[in-house]
Amino acid sequence: MSEKPELFVANWKMNQRHEHAVSFAERACALAEEVATDNKQLILCPSFPSLFDVTTITSESTVAVAAQDCSEYESGAYTGQVSAAMIADTGCSYCIVGHSERRQGLDESSEVVARKAACAVENMLAPIVCIGETLPEQKEGHTFAILEKQLNPVLTQLAQCKGDINDTVIAYEPVWSIGTGIVPEKKILKSIFDWLHDYLQTAGQLAEASLLYGGSVDEKNAPGLMGLDTVDGLLIGGASVDFQSFRKIVLS
Repeated sequence: MSEKPELFVANWKMNQRHEHAVSFAERACALAEEVATDNKQLILCPSFPSLFDVTTITSESTVAVAAQDCSEYESGAYTGQVSAAMIADTGCSYCIVGHSERRQGLDESSEVVARKAACAVENMLAPIVCIGETLPEQKEGHTFAILEKQLNPVLTQLAQCKGDINDTVIAYEPVWSIGTGIVPEKKILKSIFDWLHDYLQTAGQLAEASLLYGGSVDEKNAPGLMGLDTVDGLLIGGASVDFQSFRKIVLS
């Protein structure tokens, strides 16, 4: 079995107007060539209007593209939603589901997230499933219980999928770290990622899933985060909007 690539996922959120997304994608292709021998996979996550052009620009490179979300429904009267099938039509390879900004701000339940992950898989998209606890939950010592509660519906749904679940990605993003500049201590992260690895191994499903860390990632803390044995990559938010910052993280 080949060694897993290190994943560097640039989640632009509601940033990057179209011309900036195009420019970033062009430079990302050059960066991918620069790290071609380092087993590093770059994944860009533009907003929906830029998906098609970004996938077109990157189609001849190793750069992959992800949507930032998809609907839990295949089709129907759901104004404003975008199905996984529509996203796949653009040439995307991945789709983020369950980001805490949707769980917290839009009250998305773990069951909804699980159905989105299943829709992604059934349309040949690899889901990047975000999980993570809030600060009160962390302080009360409920981190592992929360992660298990968020993961279980995903495991149940994906077990019923007809598609290939082997490329599924799990991104641990403590809610209290996102955008705050606070990153958990290494020993805490090690215990969490060791638990995630063991939990998925025991469950049997997603045993090969790549595990990412996300939350206030920058070029200063990236090397230490990637130095953890069970961390396979990074889900990068604010620092990924600026190409030079993203480049420094990839090269760190």
